[in-house]
Parts: sequence; C-alpha cells; structure tokens
Amino acid sequence: LRGSVENYDAQVLCMGQNVIAAPAAWALVDIWLDLRHDTNSGYAPKVGEIEAYESEK
Repeated sequence: LRGSVENYDAQVLCMGQNVIAAPAAWALVDIWLDLRHDTNSGYAPKVGEIEAYESEK
C-alpha cells in the first residue's frame, strides 16, 4: 500500500467488496489518504517521465 503511493505515485486504490472487511478497508483508506509521493525515491525519475508524456497530450 505504502509503496504504491510513495514510489509510484498511484492515485487509485481498488479493493474487492467480498475480499476485505469494511473496518479493514476503512483503515486502509485512512492510511492511503495520508500518503504522499516521495520525490527522492528511486522510482521518481520514471514517474517524471510518465508525467512528462501525459502533459504532452
């Protein structure tokens, strides 16, 4: 969960209704909303390339 945002700057969180209980899902959402992308991570240059590509469109 943390790596998806901190490393990859993921902006979508998907959870299956029949896979995770509601209390656990809410706890994960609370964590998810507090996370921020780490621009110093090893993946930051790749994320930057994707952002540059997307801004060209």
